[in-house]
Amino acid sequence: MKNIKHTLLQWAKIFLFCFVGTLIGQTAVKGVPLWDVPGAEDVRQVTVLCTVRGKEQTFADAENIELAVKMTGFLAYKPLAKPQTEEPVLSITYLLADGTACEVQASENTVWWNGRAHALKDPGTALKLSEAIFYPYPEPQ
Repeated sequence: MKNIKHTLLQWAKIFLFCFVGTLIGQTAVKGVPLWDVPGAEDVRQVTVLCTVRGKEQTFADAENIELAVKMTGFLAYKPLAKPQTEEPVLSITYLLADGTACEVQASENTVWWNGRAHALKDPGTALKLSEAIFYPYPEPQ
């Protein structure tokens, strides 16, 4: 019986070591995703503001709402990294079905979510994607 407990304890240690190692590796490679992002099914309307384009757009269709929610996947951040002091150039406001609103903002290197600033894991990617998705055509001269 003692031998079985010892073997189970060894396997538990190995499992825990693998789990923690995978978690650390995943965070190092992909960054930390934003927590508590609403699901597309909970969002009634999305407002996207890109200050580079100087234009605010509001969407209520399912496709653009889903794209705006999925955009947060590109706003993963580096844990413990100090965010740069800069102004946001992208703002996405989610109007939820219950009438409340939440907003995510981003700049080239920083994301703001739930009142906190974080250094982006992949700087610039979310801005380029948001411009390509929500502002696909150049502004007329």
